[in-house]
Amino acid sequence: MAIEDLHDLAEQLHNFDEEHRNVVENQSIRITRRLAIDLVRHVDTLGQRIASLEEQLRSRS
Repeated sequence: MAIEDLHDLAEQLHNFDEEHRNVVENQSIRITRRLAIDLVRHVDTLGQRIASLEEQLRSRS
């Protein structure tokens, strides 16, 4: 293999690595956003349940 071929191969591998890194980063961002949305929904549901329980306690007093 000539030096030029090795250089081209190294460049292709570098480009592939960059593309792969970008794909993984984008997937990570999407997963993080999805988890954050789920967490907000869960916290909202818990807040509603707490408010309901507080109301039940007040009505018993």
